[in-house]
Amino acid sequence: MNFMRSICSLALCFAWAGVASAAPFGEAQITQIIRDVQVLPTQATPRPAAVKENVGNGSAVRTGGESRAELTFRDLTITRLGANTIFSFNEGTRNLELGGGAILLHVPKDSGGAKITTAAVTAAITGTTVLEEYHRDTYIKFVVLEGTARMYLKGRFGESVLVRAGQMIFMKPNATRLPDPVDVDLERLMRTCSLLIGFDQPLGSEALMAREVSTQRKKKAKGQLIDTNLVIFGEGTALSLKDPPPLDVLDQRFNVLPNVVPPGGGNEFGPLKTITNPTPYVINPSTQIMTAPTIQTNGVTNRGKIYRGQAIDGTAANYFLGSTSAFDNDTNFNGIGEPGSAIFPTAAFRFNSLQLSGDPFITVPAGGAVNLALIGINGITSGGPGGLITFTGMNSVLLATQNGSINLTNNVSFADVPLLFIYARGAGSNLILGSNVSNGNLQLDAQGNVQINSTLFVPALASFAGGNFLQGTAGTIDSEDTNLRAQGNITFSLAQFIAGSTTGQNININADMAVNIDATANQSLFAVAQSINVTGQTINVLGSAGGTNVVFDALASTIFDAGSGGFLAPNINFSHPGDALQISSGGDITARQLLGGDLILAAGNLQITLDMSSRVASATAGSVIVGGNLTNSQYTSAGTDVMVTGALTSPEAEVIGNVSAGRVSLLLLNPLSTTSNTTLTAGSGGITPYIPAGPNGVHTFGVSTVQSHTAALGLDFSGKQFGSPSSNGGFLQINAATQVFSATDGINTANFNGADNPSPGSSPGSGGTFQVKTKGALTVKGSTIT
Repeated sequence: MNFMRSICSLALCFAWAGVASAAPFGEAQITQIIRDVQVLPTQATPRPAAVKENVGNGSAVRTGGESRAELTFRDLTITRLGANTIFSFNEGTRNLELGGGAILLHVPKDSGGAKITTAAVTAAITGTTVLEEYHRDTYIKFVVLEGTARMYLKGRFGESVLVRAGQMIFMKPNATRLPDPVDVDLERLMRTCSLLIGFDQPLGSEALMAREVSTQRKKKAKGQLIDTNLVIFGEGTALSLKDPPPLDVLDQRFNVLPNVVPPGGGNEFGPLKTITNPTPYVINPSTQIMTAPTIQTNGVTNRGKIYRGQAIDGTAANYFLGSTSAFDNDTNFNGIGEPGSAIFPTAAFRFNSLQLSGDPFITVPAGGAVNLALIGINGITSGGPGGLITFTGMNSVLLATQNGSINLTNNVSFADVPLLFIYARGAGSNLILGSNVSNGNLQLDAQGNVQINSTLFVPALASFAGGNFLQGTAGTIDSEDTNLRAQGNITFSLAQFIAGSTTGQNININADMAVNIDATANQSLFAVAQSINVTGQTINVLGSAGGTNVVFDALASTIFDAGSGGFLAPNINFSHPGDALQISSGGDITARQLLGGDLILAAGNLQITLDMSSRVASATAGSVIVGGNLTNSQYTSAGTDVMVTGALTSPEAEVIGNVSAGRVSLLLLNPLSTTSNTTLTAGSGGITPYIPAGPNGVHTFGVSTVQSHTAALGLDFSGKQFGSPSSNGGFLQINAATQVFSATDGINTANFNGADNPSPGSSPGSGGTFQVKTKGALTVKGSTIT
């Protein structure tokens, strides 16, 4: 791998496909101005910008020569503008518009991402720091400083590239294909780039960028990155020493396809006819396809047609498959022919049935298409002699059936097809892929079941099953972006879907019925994925009986959303170091251990065998049973009882039922209730303060009564609990229906003494405050209150 030396002034456009609940951008505030910066209000005269000035919807910011500016949004998204840059945004969305120039964009994690747009490209960004430079008639440069982003080429359906930290895309604005990323020297870039130095406030991602610099140093030491002085012109940007991608002369040659008459006398357009003989039609190495279009096998030539899109030839489903079905609508199959799609014009051939037995020889004459559709009405299979199929010269290949299954076995494999789309239509039509696929995006749709029994190495895998997505029987799947959708069940095996050669994968799984995740044999994919989003009526996570550890990346957004069937993982120990694990369920939630939760919501019961912790909130309509410790920043039980074997530690809990724990450390329990029916019961650990609140924190319990008499001290709010010398005792107020103080009932002993003086001459802590208010009887029988 070769190594780029530096890049500086940059700018571009990003499309965000992130969390639907992300708040739109509000006003941006100008937080720094360097030299000449102007605000361009809508339909008003430009005026000089001012620090702390708010820039609203539709207004633009323009920088002059040798000038820079910084804008900060309410969610702490930071935008820095280089010289001669025009920038605006839409306040009701998360859309940013860049007219040209250079930009740095830092989007904090969990803020919802952003969409920055120019005329040429779009790139998805969230929780990432990027640089971009855009000049309409010359070039585009896009660099990721930390995190990952995905760039999309406008008007080219399926054309996208994942860009990782330390990589750059360099291209012309009128390019018809995205180039591969190359490496940049982040260490030099961070020392020299004017958008990274000379600003007052930090971005917040400096530590993450430093980590990527360290990673590059290690690779350089191992000889995996090599310095080069080869330069791409434009603000001193250097590039990696590798052969440039060849010009796509086919795309340039046929971009006016509808106006060109290829060899065939004009018969290349019109309704698609079915080639009825032979059946099945066999495509093998002797087959010659000319995308004018004609196909010849065994000396017999047949004609196809060129599909020119929905506006001219009607919807894709009607043209290729004879009609539009409900399944076509579910999968948006007609998107092939809609404006903006890059999958047409398409050279199309339709057969009664089709067998792939080798790689055809493809030529693209003047007027020919660079997209190919092969339709087998009643089915598509594979056969011998087989071998590698590349469909050379094609940007996309569609293999589709009108009413039949597709079964491709391991006697053929596919490689280097930019987009391979396999589509099995018809009731009960299944798609079984036993062929290996590499180096191209892959779409697998079937009205029945989808099953992958092969090895895939692809940038992106998407699948829609009208039935079930089944676990494969062989091979592994290495995909940077995985999107699975099923109207039935999805079985997702972590032994089949692996971390592979890359990290930072995006995983989206959505089933109308159950999602079954098998983590028994391998958990590496979840450990490195940057986003995981799983939705199903029931979500089952399977592990070994002794407990299986599933640890997520600290920066990963991880969401499980189950319906009434619940989230069921009784043998799984979940751990999220970044506290960004969200689990919601219309039924129960069960797990062996749950650490690092961000939001845990159950309409049923919540049962954890070992420990549980949640950073923000937990709620359930049923009971809560935790076999270890329960630590939440905020806990609400809208249902019945909370039962914790170990310690219950929380700043606040709202509970309708009873609360019991081995030790209770609550700041607030039903604090506003005056008629609570909750009995609070503490075991051998007694009741102690919520330490983060300190000795001045006002602990308030709204209960029916308190039972804490099995510990030596039923209530221990002494100053020594807070760990500071001479600390005062704590503050507790109990609002109860009735309360008893005795050795065998209610509270046996309460200690609110201040902490001892640490050394002679120092003052000890003062005593705390203990208040008890009851509507009924208040009984004290031999209990000591200090």
